[in-house]
Amino acid sequence: MNKTDNKDLKKDIRDIAKVASPSKVAHWLATDEGQEVLSRVMDDDFVGMEHGGELYIDSSEIPSDKMYKQIMQRVNRHRLGSLILRVAAVLIPFIFITGLYWMINSRVDLFGNEEYTEIYVPKGEQLQMAFQDGSKVFLNSDTKLKYPRKFGLGNRRVYLEGEGYFIVEKNPNRPFVVSVNGGEVKVLGTSFNVNAYPGTEEVTLLLDKGMIDWITPSQKNYAMKPGDKLVYNLVNGKCTIFANTDAKELTGWKNDIIIFRNTSLESALNTLQRWFNVKFTITDTTLLKYSFTLESGKSSLDEILNEMEKVSPIQFIPGKDTITVSHR
Repeated sequence: MNKTDNKDLKKDIRDIAKVASPSKVAHWLATDEGQEVLSRVMDDDFVGMEHGGELYIDSSEIPSDKMYKQIMQRVNRHRLGSLILRVAAVLIPFIFITGLYWMINSRVDLFGNEEYTEIYVPKGEQLQMAFQDGSKVFLNSDTKLKYPRKFGLGNRRVYLEGEGYFIVEKNPNRPFVVSVNGGEVKVLGTSFNVNAYPGTEEVTLLLDKGMIDWITPSQKNYAMKPGDKLVYNLVNGKCTIFANTDAKELTGWKNDIIIFRNTSLESALNTLQRWFNVKFTITDTTLLKYSFTLESGKSSLDEILNEMEKVSPIQFIPGKDTITVSHR
């Protein structure tokens, strides 16, 4: 919209209002140019009122008091109309911007004041959930996840204690961040598994698709590519990446498949405790030297323990509140 002469200002404003939508008119009136044009129109009105330019005066004989009241009524109405126009010029852009803010802020936390919700998946259960940006996560048993009701404008951050398989919607401008004990996973759009249970000495990541970065507390960055498995030792800070790993080993759980690959007895029992919500008691610590390799799809606890007994000198004795692990 170009600037124009004073005599054409009102006509231009009327023409703009005819062809443009109310929101566009309001937007233009909020600009410096629109404010200047509007101000000049209203200034002309006031000048006109002062010099009788646009005032209607009845030439018939009217008593002076009555004439004065009529003139003042017309002047006041004219002033009120100009005042309303000025107020509208300020309020309409404000209302438009406020509405736009609420529309955006309903989806995104513009100022980073996230309200977090925490969920817990009990032992023996699993959970699948979706975030408001379309990303999804499968949560394994005995897992806590803290996430915001609305993601912040800068990133999409969640906090995990346990194990989760994430499928993240791509957004280069708002990375998805999974914070765990010992570091964080920075994601732009991908699918990956995180195992970070409290009380364990390692964090294990497996990347299915896309690219992720593992960032340690000292801000050391480890980039991963599809098929990589990363093991981070929380005790000594050592980080090891294994290429071309079997993804099924770490992600089979979300399909109700338990997979042990040279897994220590202690680690295997921890997994079974979470899956089936049971407790094991080991009578002899020398049993911890044994490890197991097996795959059990949707099997019962008894079936899995029977398979473990077949390949080791270990027996499992069910009790009232616990299962005793001892030499056979």
